[in-house]
Amino acid sequence: MSQPFQFKQFNVKQAEGVMKITTDSILLGAWVAAENAKAILDIGTGTGLLALMMAQKNTVACVNAIDLHSSAVSLAQENVDHSPFAGRVSVSLSSLQAFEPARQFDLIVSNPPYFIADLKAELPHKLLAKHTVELSYEDLLKHINRLLTAEGKACLVIPCLNLALLAQLAAQEKLYITKQTLVVAVDHKPPYLVLLQLERTKKPIEEGQIVVKDLAGHYTAAFREMNKEFYLIF
Repeated sequence: MSQPFQFKQFNVKQAEGVMKITTDSILLGAWVAAENAKAILDIGTGTGLLALMMAQKNTVACVNAIDLHSSAVSLAQENVDHSPFAGRVSVSLSSLQAFEPARQFDLIVSNPPYFIADLKAELPHKLLAKHTVELSYEDLLKHINRLLTAEGKACLVIPCLNLALLAQLAAQEKLYITKQTLVVAVDHKPPYLVLLQLERTKKPIEEGQIVVKDLAGHYTAAFREMNKEFYLIF
């Protein structure tokens, strides 16, 4: 067990066999507008990070977190139990395909599998988390469509190279990108990730960009501002 990752309002333990905390998920959690949701779903919760971030951002919503790995569910449950949000976050062992909740969700968040046709990761947990082995984009979007309320929003983070494909597949489910923010790791480099918001109604896309670090290797003012409610160092 590695040292817990300390945030301002909660800590997240990490463990071998469960995908580690990444900038991808932290950026997504900080970027999402969660304030008006009453019910939130985190698909593929891993350590429980996104579920906890949503519970911090929205002080009244019920948050459901699912994962198909028992090791991840156990770790996420432990992290939830030691957080201030234990009464509002529930963690379930389930694949997305088998998940049958009693209600739909106003907000769905996920840092989904993302290497569609790349070299396969050596470790099984990394393989499942990083590749579309257990959850294809088609399945992800089909079940988001099933689980999302009429006025709900789904927020994802994916590699830029998969943006056109995801947009096409989403449109087949009558889900449309309404907000997208490109993520640049280091100033003057090309973007490598994109943060996406999907809704059922077509709207003009609100576009933006966030640069994580400047050329000197320091976090940019925009990145610090986005994450100031979570990172201890900001």
